[in-house]
Amino acid sequence: MDITKVRIKAINYYVLSLIFLIILLSLTLEVEANVTVNPTRLILENGQRSATIKLINPDQETATYRISLINLEMKQTGDIEELAIADNREERIESHFARDLIRYSPRQVVLPPRQAQVVRIQLMIPPDLNSGEYRAHMLFQEIPDQGEQGNGDNAETGINIALKTVYGVSIPIIIRHGETGAELEITDLELSNNLETKIPELALTIIRTGNQSEYGDIEVSYFDDSGEKKLVGAIRGTAIYTDIEKRKYKISLKNIDSLNLDKGVLEVIYKKISAEGGEILARNELKL
Repeated sequence: MDITKVRIKAINYYVLSLIFLIILLSLTLEVEANVTVNPTRLILENGQRSATIKLINPDQETATYRISLINLEMKQTGDIEELAIADNREERIESHFARDLIRYSPRQVVLPPRQAQVVRIQLMIPPDLNSGEYRAHMLFQEIPDQGEQGNGDNAETGINIALKTVYGVSIPIIIRHGETGAELEITDLELSNNLETKIPELALTIIRTGNQSEYGDIEVSYFDDSGEKKLVGAIRGTAIYTDIEKRKYKISLKNIDSLNLDKGVLEVIYKKISAEGGEILARNELKL
């Protein structure tokens, strides 16, 4: 699942004084966003110009959701960072941000409990668009009920503070136009013990070349001297976007109590997810 979680803090403050006084309060609530989205990633390629996304309110109360497009960038560590959106349309397309290629509706919806809404996606591809992959993330954000935020009045200080933490989820929308492709290589295999847990972990780097992202599973298998294979580690549903040429991973090994890691072979494969055929995209091995 290539799902990215987004949290935005909304802080309203009123100061009833001539003194320039600003009080900033920050609250963090460890809760999941009250929204379900299907699919969790959307790829439009081979001339496909339309698609749908289903938005579901899983809560017991009616909720209002705002739908927007944001620009997210992947780092080599896999961290995702939101970028400012350029004012100029040509600059946005030049950076392969897909906002100007996507038309969608609705932009806001009120959903009763356990009800769903279909969001319709339509592509607008200009005739002079360069070949390549373009991406935007669609953000589904619950809008808090103003009545739930409270007034937070403080008669002694004359300050009114209202706090509400707003959550949402985003999914990538990927547009592949013209000739696209990618080649992957697994490198820098290194086995060591985690300094804190003392559990063996395998570090590796996946190098990507080409003008297309990839999404798949990493699997680590151990082979003993007789050739018997045992799965000892995996990361499911991990993406390598076109923002980066390589991504670094560390995978903790499991089910290894009966194994001798002083000899044998660790094999690493990166393959498409089972729903997309499971094709192996890259492979390497580390002799112990």
